[in-house]
Amino acid sequence: MACTDYHYLSEVNDSSERWKVKVRISRKWNVIDFESQEDTLRIDMVLLDEKGDQVHATIPKRQIMKFSTILHEGDVYFLHKFGVSPVKSNYRPVRHPYRVFLKWDTMIKPATNIRPTFPKFKFDFVEYGDIKLRLKDKTYLTDVYGQLTGFTNVKNVESGTLQEIFLKDKSGSNLKVTLWGRAIEQFPDNIVNSSTSCPVVVVTSLTVKLFDGEYSVSSTTATKLYVNLDISEVASLLMDSNEENTVQLIDASSTAITLEERMVNNRKKLVEIVQTVPYAFIVSLLLCFSKKI
Repeated sequence: MACTDYHYLSEVNDSSERWKVKVRISRKWNVIDFESQEDTLRIDMVLLDEKGDQVHATIPKRQIMKFSTILHEGDVYFLHKFGVSPVKSNYRPVRHPYRVFLKWDTMIKPATNIRPTFPKFKFDFVEYGDIKLRLKDKTYLTDVYGQLTGFTNVKNVESGTLQEIFLKDKSGSNLKVTLWGRAIEQFPDNIVNSSTSCPVVVVTSLTVKLFDGEYSVSSTTATKLYVNLDISEVASLLMDSNEENTVQLIDASSTAITLEERMVNNRKKLVEIVQTVPYAFIVSLLLCFSKKI
């Protein structure tokens, strides 16, 4: 395969399957069967070209043996002859309108002489104040970054294993990030001992949650976590950080609300409940009851 005359990701669409692109695998993750937690259903990737455009790519299960060991996160490749289809699902990791699928005849060749300007990462960061807008708009997953101020120990709950970390942005706003299952493995165990001040953490591909009036974000199978990544946003926040601040280990019980507490907090008097019911509904209910009498 010749390594010239390749296309940019912004040109890729479903009009052909003979595209040739030069891309870096900026992210790569296994999609695991939810029930077995062992069987790999497919391998997903985020491909990034030299202009900074991204596309979501997939190695289907039947092609995993052929491609999984020759495609490495962080490396740059030429890809030729792959499937392309429009993206119709929600929770997309990137904004490209199409998705790429590797086929049995997809041709792959490692690229050499990579220019220093070829980007390694790209994120679609959402400001903490705008996270609430993502609650109902489920089109895209959410990327965030912030100074790590605290974390809890790993905790086993009915729905799985979780760990909470707490981030602070440049304005001083705080955000809770819940890491589930395999995402916990990406959080460094020695982050307190290895940092004299609060590091800056980037967390990708999150979903937005609302509980008791508080917005937070939770990990997905696509989530990646990076500490003090070499990007401009992280460098700026590190420069503005207070070196006297340290990361705090937070008791998980202090972040949780028991069922009894929720019942007390949400308890209402009968008159308050009646006041929330539309008047027209009460009238229709009384008329219906009187007819039966």
